[in-house]
Amino acid sequence: MSKLNEIISNLKTNEVFIQTHNFPDPDAISSAFGLQYLLKVNGIEATICYKGKIDRYNTRKMMELFGIRAVNVDRLGDSIKDRKIILIDAQKGSGNTYELDNEGVMSIDHHPIFEHYEYIYEDIRDNVGACASIIASYFFENNIEMPTNVATALLYGIKIDTAQLTRRVSDLDLDMFYKLFHKADKEKVAFLESNSIQLEDLKAYGSAIESISVEDYVSFANTGKDCPEALIAEVADFMIEIQNVYFSVVYSVRCDGIKISARSEENSGINAGEVVIKALEGLGTGGGHDTVAGGYVSLRGVAESAEVLITRIKSNFKKILEIYFKTEIRQVI
Repeated sequence: MSKLNEIISNLKTNEVFIQTHNFPDPDAISSAFGLQYLLKVNGIEATICYKGKIDRYNTRKMMELFGIRAVNVDRLGDSIKDRKIILIDAQKGSGNTYELDNEGVMSIDHHPIFEHYEYIYEDIRDNVGACASIIASYFFENNIEMPTNVATALLYGIKIDTAQLTRRVSDLDLDMFYKLFHKADKEKVAFLESNSIQLEDLKAYGSAIESISVEDYVSFANTGKDCPEALIAEVADFMIEIQNVYFSVVYSVRCDGIKISARSEENSGINAGEVVIKALEGLGTGGGHDTVAGGYVSLRGVAESAEVLITRIKSNFKKILEIYFKTEIRQVI
């Protein structure tokens, strides 16, 4: 039985919700869009939902171009409580996924498992660079014809999450990219990749550049207040490119908490996901891949100010990373 057939057999319903991680990016939305089509072919209606907001221009641009509809979970009310949920590009306990108390939950994801949960079904492959590659494979494994819009969205999702096939690329990513490339609308891909920077983005980069500090191969930067989550991640990608920086930490203070994005240099031996978990232990939540990670520290009900917490967070990162710099990273410095 194929993985898609296992998903369908475990659903045993004709209506489900596909839930992405909070503040979804192109990989999450394209994966949800592809899965939604696969379920529809099999007689199952699916509603895409998320928590937070879709705050990146390239994600909104993609959704508008392909007519992808997604609903904030806050607007669903009680209608979601008794339905089965498929988490896409997300897992329970990850810190960036709004957790609903539904009993029937599945997970299709490519992030590492840091905490085990009992799902009614799971397809979690942490060696894959983009969740869109997993969804694309369901089409080809089951010989299901793929609409051009779905192929284009999935191709774009892979390109974004693997940084144009330069980060965490697996054989599956390469195989799916090749197959999708021949089915996708190249002009629409080019359209999505053009004019993707807004003026507000430049302000975040400016704030980060002005505030950056580099100590012992680690950079810290502040993108300014209420910076979109995906933009914080983009700035972290930018900061890790600085010479002699092997770990970058970028953060933004919001009204309810501090959002953090972290990157480690490829082949440095530093596992970004593990470092973030340790650095935020007792303060917040976090996790991620070996080179890409993120975290969140809530300010709700906390006596300490954001400035004090940021100082503690930086200190934690420095202490943990000092161990790496004395062992693994010594080989590449």
